[in-house]
Amino acid sequence: MVKNVVRPLLVLAASAVLLAGCGDKEANTAAPAASSSGGPSIADSLAPDSAPTPTTSSPPSSEKIDACTLIKGADYAKYGKFLPVSRSTTGSARSCNYVRNASNGNGPMLDILSFGVGVRDKQGIDTMNDNGGGLKPGTVNGRRSVEAATPGYSCAIGLELGPTSRVDVVVISPGPGTACKLAQQSAQLVEPRIPK
Repeated sequence: MVKNVVRPLLVLAASAVLLAGCGDKEANTAAPAASSSGGPSIADSLAPDSAPTPTTSSPPSSEKIDACTLIKGADYAKYGKFLPVSRSTTGSARSCNYVRNASNGNGPMLDILSFGVGVRDKQGIDTMNDNGGGLKPGTVNGRRSVEAATPGYSCAIGLELGPTSRVDVVVISPGPGTACKLAQQSAQLVEPRIPK
């Protein structure tokens, strides 16, 4: 019975945090698509960046990228036991997520840790939203990026694929101030798996 209650609470908590940044900038309304797995999904965490886009060749076709090839459970084993990967589609992101099993800590709300990757075919890093924690342009392994923190417990890093596509690396952490540090570490692992 406890297992039947804990997993939905984890999914609900993760989805609530992620979907807080989801929406249509123009209408300022949330517009998530249904999740195919019922698991947590990557939010529309977006941020403007006006730096020029360096191009030496045409960008890879994002439609061919499977988000689950970019994230590996073994990368996060040091953080505890995770539930099986969940695939989902939220808004315009095809995503894969790993959520730590709540039995590792003090309960579903206090111990949630989620690592996710989402591929966006029609949204570049210049369309990222400021979710209240500011926008931080930068690079990850030489690839242009934008970090968008949600104050408290979540952080998204958009990695540029091309002018109109990107890969989001999203972390929901159990403690304040750790999400962006973990997202940076995760982005360092994910970026080399993205086609150049």
